Amino acid sequence: MSSTIYSILSSMKIQKLAMSALLIGTTIGVAQAQTEAGKMLISATVNYSRSNNESNSTGSIDYPGYINATYRGYSFNFSPQAGLFVADNLALGFDFGVGTGNQKDKRTEYNSSSDTFLYYNSEATNKRINVGTFVRYYKMLGEKAGFYGQLSGGYQRQTGKQNFEYTGNTNRNDSYNTKTRGGYAMLMPGFVYFPSQKVWDRPRHGWLVLQ
Repeated sequence: MSSTIYSILSSMKIQKLAMSALLIGTTIGVAQAQTEAGKMLISATVNYSRSNNESNSTGSIDYPGYINATYRGYSFNFSPQAGLFVADNLALGFDFGVGTGNQKDKRTEYNSSSDTFLYYNSEATNKRINVGTFVRYYKMLGEKAGFYGQLSGGYQRQTGKQNFEYTGNTNRNDSYNTKTRGGYAMLMPGFVYFPSQKVWDRPRHGWLVLQ
């Protein structure tokens, strides 16, 4: 059935698409006297996203009819960090992260050639937790702004659950549970700005490598 659905989606024309998304993210931190040796480094990142999607699509010659689909989902992540400047501009510390998400997909398909209906509902949930250490080095451009590079690694565990429900001319329920765990490593460059002697803002970019 999955190959049939994929061929339908690849050949259909989307007539109506309505999407809305909400993304909120912030990173705040405190560094006593900025990046001097012996001072503490504390930061936390919070991200929340939400999306809604609705589409009405026509079929193809092989699958005449229509498809109506709605999608809703959200995700939330929280990652605090704490460290110590062991030398000027060089910090070592620990990080911790938790995350959760939920996605719901509801679909109605009608094939006019065979006069069949298929109602499809799915829901997926996931949870994540990670613990690790990091090393960060700052290259200041002055008293308030600079760049840094951070290397972090640790252990990550993620669980997920998916439920599928088919009704109409086809009746079937499926459920899957997944668990993944193992080490991770991340190299992340970033830019910092200190609006005051203790509070700083940290936009950042990076990439993640799982092993």
